Amino acid sequence: MGILSVVSNFDFLAAITKLAIKRMLLMLVMGLALGACANNGASNGGYSNTGHFTPTNIHATNPHKHAGNEDVVGYFGYEEIHTLSEGIAGITERYIEDVTAQKLSINALEGLSSIDPSIDINLAGLQDGGPKRVILQMSPYDHSAFERGLPVLVDEFTLPNNADPRLWAKFVSNVVNVAKDHSPLLGESGKEKILESLFDGMLVGLDIFSRYAGPTEADHNRARREGFGGIGVHFSEEQTILGLGKKGFPITSVTKGTPADKAGFVPGDRIISVSGHNVSGYTMRKLASMLRGPIGSKIKVGILREHDNAGPIIFNLARVHIVPKTVLSDVSNGILNIRINSFNRLTAGEVRDSIIALNDKIDSGDIRGIVMDLRDNPGGLLMQSVNVADLFLTKGAIVSTNGRHHDSVHKYQAGGIDVARGLPLVILINGDSASAAEVLAGALQDQGRAVVIGTTTFGKGSVQTVLRLPNAGEITLTWSRLVTPSGYAIHQLGILPNICTNNDMSVPTLEKMAKNEALLREWREIGLDFNKKRSAIRKSCRGVAKDENIPALKNLARNVISSPELYAKAVEMTLPTDSARMADK
Repeated sequence: MGILSVVSNFDFLAAITKLAIKRMLLMLVMGLALGACANNGASNGGYSNTGHFTPTNIHATNPHKHAGNEDVVGYFGYEEIHTLSEGIAGITERYIEDVTAQKLSINALEGLSSIDPSIDINLAGLQDGGPKRVILQMSPYDHSAFERGLPVLVDEFTLPNNADPRLWAKFVSNVVNVAKDHSPLLGESGKEKILESLFDGMLVGLDIFSRYAGPTEADHNRARREGFGGIGVHFSEEQTILGLGKKGFPITSVTKGTPADKAGFVPGDRIISVSGHNVSGYTMRKLASMLRGPIGSKIKVGILREHDNAGPIIFNLARVHIVPKTVLSDVSNGILNIRINSFNRLTAGEVRDSIIALNDKIDSGDIRGIVMDLRDNPGGLLMQSVNVADLFLTKGAIVSTNGRHHDSVHKYQAGGIDVARGLPLVILINGDSASAAEVLAGALQDQGRAVVIGTTTFGKGSVQTVLRLPNAGEITLTWSRLVTPSGYAIHQLGILPNICTNNDMSVPTLEKMAKNEALLREWREIGLDFNKKRSAIRKSCRGVAKDENIPALKNLARNVISSPELYAKAVEMTLPTDSARMADK
C-alpha cells in the first residue's frame, strides 16, 4: 500500500519535528557510547578507533561466545523474533536504498542505549580475518559529569553468516536477553519499549520519514488512513460554558448522516462526559480516543447546551464507520472554492461531487473558475492525489515513482474526462503543502491545466509504504521518490508556483512573470540530481505560511481567473515540456 505522509492530517510538521528531536537524542546517546569506546580503547587498550577488540584492561565477566544462530532462551522469545524478522525482511526488500540485515541488526542493538546509555555494542574481528563478532559491554555512566567509566565486558556473539532475517532476529534477541540480565534499566522495560528502541535504532540511519509505531500508535494511524468507529463530530479545545460555570469541549461540526447528526447534535453543544466519565481536563487526543471504538459498539455521550438550564443531555449511540471529511467547498462571486485538508480514501470522490453538483451553474456560466486550496495540506494517500489530478486531465502523465523494489516503480497517466470542462483552475500552495498535495499541484501545473499561486512547497517527495508487523505495530518505510511529468524529483525541492507571493500579492507584471518563467525552467532542469543547487534554488520563493495575507491571496486568485490574458500567460509558463510529452506517449 503506497502512502504519503501518514502522519496526522492536522499535525504533519509537528510530528516530523517530534521524530527529528527523538532521533537527535538517540543519535547523541549512541554517539556518546561510540565515543566512550574509542576513548577507552585508546587509553585503556579496549577498543581502538578501528573497531578492533583487544582485551587489555577490560573487566571481563567470563563471557560465553554465542553463535549467531543458536536457539533463543529468555525474555525475548518467539513472538519478538517473529516481529523483528518480519521488520528486517521488509526493510531489506523494500527500502529505497540497499541496506543489509547486518547493518539493521547492529543499528538496532545500538538503539538499546536509548533505554540504558551504559550499554555499548561494538563490532570485533574485522581486522584479523576471524569470525565477525559483536561485543556487549557495560560502561557505567556518570550523569552529573557526562562521562563513562571503564567498560566491562559482558558477552560476545558471533554474527550470522548469511542474510536470513530470522537468523538476525534470533541474534538480536540473544543479545537483548543477555543485556537485560546486566542492565536494571533494560530489565524494568517492557517488551514493547525494547522493541521500540530496537526499531528506532534500526531506522535512525535511513531517513526522517521511515519510522516505527507501536501497536497503540499504529492503530491510531490506521484509523486516520482507513476510517474508524465513531459518532461523527469535530470539536475544539475545552472551554468554560458561559452561564453554567462548567467546562466542555465545543462541537464545531457534525458530519451528515452519522449517529451524532441523527441524534440531533449541533455545533455549539459541549461534550462533558463519555460513558459516564467526566472529560474535564482531558486532552483533545484523549477525548477523540474515547469517542472512537469498534464499529457497532455502544457509547453514552453527555452534552450541555449553552443557556439551557435543563442540565446534561445523555445520548445512547452506536458507533459507525467514519472516514474523516477532507474536502470543503463553497461558491462566492462566481468562483468555486475547494479546500482539500488532506487525502484519504474518499477525497477524490468528494472533489468530484463538489463539482458535479454545480454542473448547471457551470453550463450557464455562473461559475467562472475554481480555486483549489492546498495550503497546509500535509498529504495522505498517493492514489487519491493521482485520482484528483485525473479529474481535471484528459490525458498525459500525472506522476511517476522510482524505487528499488519492483512494486514501487509506477507511471501514473490521466485518461478520463475533465469534470470541470476546462474551467480556469488556480491552486494555492505554501511551505506546509507536502507530499500528495505536491503531486497534485505539480501534475496540474506541468500539464498546463492550472496556475499555481503561493510559495514553494515543503519538498517531501518520497513515498512511504506501511509494513504491518506481527505485534500489531507498523513500520512506515520510504520506498520510492516522486518525479513530476516534466522530469524533476520533488524531494528536497518542492513545487515552485507560477506566481510567487512571498513578498508581493499584487497582480504580477509581465516583467515579474518573465522572471518567474526563467526560474521555472531552471527548476525543472535540476531533474533527478541531488546537489547543493537543489537546496539553494528553494530560497527563491520561500514564504512563512503563518504570515500569509489570506484575503489578499484569494483576491489575487480571483483576479487571475477573471483576466483571460493573465491566466493564459501564467499557463503558458508551464505548458508540457518535451519530457512531459515523452511521458505521455
